[in-house]
Amino acid sequence: MSRLYLTFRFLKFKWQYAFLLRVVGGNFALRLLERVPKQLALKCLRFCGASIGEGCDLEPPFYFHNCVDLKNLQIGTKSHVGKGCFFDLRDRIIIGNQVVISMQCTFLTHQDCNLSMLRAVFPASQGPLKIEDHAYLGAKSMVLQGITIGKGAVLGAGAVATKSIDSFSVWAGIPAKNIKSIDIEGFKPETGE
Repeated sequence: MSRLYLTFRFLKFKWQYAFLLRVVGGNFALRLLERVPKQLALKCLRFCGASIGEGCDLEPPFYFHNCVDLKNLQIGTKSHVGKGCFFDLRDRIIIGNQVVISMQCTFLTHQDCNLSMLRAVFPASQGPLKIEDHAYLGAKSMVLQGITIGKGAVLGAGAVATKSIDSFSVWAGIPAKNIKSIDIEGFKPETGE
């Protein structure tokens, strides 16, 4: 895509976003991010309030819920986010440096039974979630509220993290269980220098 075309698309995105934000609200305006080309993803996410480090590789479409802007989303440097990831931004989501998030992962920062009788048993709650540096999340994995995925940890494809995951360990299953530890002897992560 030419530079002129990308400039035009970004200006069009900004105009549409501002218009929809005023007319129908932030949740609807953020649906525009489902259609941005990859070359504009970083620029558009930052424009909407996300804090994103340099060298990130982000694959649209993205899906955002419970937010009017993206101020609760923080992504470190050189991280990858695959296609079709879902971010519930009622609370903060912090993604560290050099993290790999495969396609269609889900991040939930709250639970609310709302009008159901079950709200008496399961009251509404929320909490931030954190993915520490060098972690890897397999395709279609899910991270629930208040969870921390430790440094260099692996969450297997389709796994559901219902409790925090130790650094340098492999977890898989529903709910995710510790499968093994990763030998970190000689582990030297790339520093980017």
